[in-house]
Amino acid sequence: YHQEQKFSDFEKATAIGRMAAQIAHEVNNPLEVIKNSLYLLQNSLNQQDHQTTKFLEVARKETERVSNIIKQMLVFPAKINTSDTKYVDVNRILEEIVVLVEKTLKQHQIDIKLHLFNNLPTVFISEDKLKQVILNLVLNSKEAMQAGGILSLSTALQSDNIFGTTSVVIEVSDTGRGIEPDHLKDIFEPFVSFKKERGTGLGLWICQAIIHTYGGKIEVKSSLGKGSSFAVIIPLSI
Repeated sequence: YHQEQKFSDFEKATAIGRMAAQIAHEVNNPLEVIKNSLYLLQNSLNQQDHQTTKFLEVARKETERVSNIIKQMLVFPAKINTSDTKYVDVNRILEEIVVLVEKTLKQHQIDIKLHLFNNLPTVFISEDKLKQVILNLVLNSKEAMQAGGILSLSTALQSDNIFGTTSVVIEVSDTGRGIEPDHLKDIFEPFVSFKKERGTGLGLWICQAIIHTYGGKIEVKSSLGKGSSFAVIIPLSI
């Protein structure tokens, strides 16, 4: 694949994942109504009607089984596999991501600025999942800059933070439309999206779940009409 094709494939895979979770969410609502209706109907039946009671019990059990499958789809970020965790060179990851997305973003009149901290310590994390997080943030920035702009990727060391230890900070900043102040407190909630009809509200939720798994967090700052900045903070010792 060419690099732009790889980025396109990632966008498609992300869209498919969002669509699957959205379908699960939408199906779960009427399914709960059906479950409750079966329960009420079963309780209201004459106990002598054994045949109908038997059919209702089969329907209730199968509905419960479908409900459990959907619940597994909805909570998958909480069960992140950490078997591929290793010490990762974050600067190298960002350099690879720039190569991956540069041509595609330039086609959307978006320039990339890369600022890397010299001799940055490695962090103990899954390389693939870290790439997933950064690429999701890059895609969000791309969508926020419909008329073009500047995307900045940077790394830094931070010692004064809530973790009480030194952390590596990866910052993804854009000059896009920004986020409404009232929306900032909810952007990491599942199924909360401010992209009108285009979003499902899962991307940032998944990113936060991944980073939390490795003891870190994601912080956001935004100014309406001027842009947004997402800081991925990963402590060196957990």
